[in-house]
Amino acid sequence: MLAQAALFPGVGIITSAGQVGVITISRTSALLGHIFRNAAGHVNPSSIATQSRYIQLFEKVANKAGNVNPNILSSFQRSTTGFQGFSQTFRNGQQIWVQTYNGKIINAVVNIIPK
Repeated sequence: MLAQAALFPGVGIITSAGQVGVITISRTSALLGHIFRNAAGHVNPSSIATQSRYIQLFEKVANKAGNVNPNILSSFQRSTTGFQGFSQTFRNGQQIWVQTYNGKIINAVVNIIPK
């Protein structure tokens, strides 16, 4: 996880009170290529429209105060300033979790939670 800190230095929106502002995804090819790929938990939408819907969903999860969940962070992320975790489980059993660094989404996954 040290690589994540090195990849995303100084990004994010921090208010003067030290709180995170609106959390968004930077639409760079490197970041979107990491989030949208064929890997366990990740999604790989076939269209830009579907990708945009997932981006909106990930941003909604990350911007809902009740979704804060530090348990989805690595031990490195929990001990390093700037990282936050968010998750939300939906009625269909899917769980979305999002990791952020300084107010920017750096990772997002869709998990199927067994009932």
